[in-house]
Amino acid sequence: MISHKQKQVLIVDYSDCRGESMIEVYEAAKNLAITQSRTFPVLNIFNSKTIVTPVFLRFIEGDFSSVEHLVEKQAIIGLSTIQKWIVIGYNKWSKRPIVSCNTYEEALKFLVDDNSDGI
Repeated sequence: MISHKQKQVLIVDYSDCRGESMIEVYEAAKNLAITQSRTFPVLNIFNSKTIVTPVFLRFIEGDFSSVEHLVEKQAIIGLSTIQKWIVIGYNKWSKRPIVSCNTYEEALKFLVDDNSDGI
């Protein structure tokens, strides 16, 4: 978690993760959000070694509704072209779409600016 412009942002860093380790990172972030018992903007971080597996996607699809009410907005950085396509698919069934940003700074701006609907 970081503070940016006097707002707490939940950072979920999936860098270098795949499959089960992505689920572990997600669970840790989920537990933190539940413990805090309030809403957060969420920044998901990927890199070139992050591999989204069907196991992870199915897990998120089944579990995210349990914490969706705690997410104000979501941004994601570090996606490959294929990963961006996956996010487009995710956004089809999510009530709170994830906005893909090019940089960390863009993502934070989107997450903390009240008037920002997307990049």
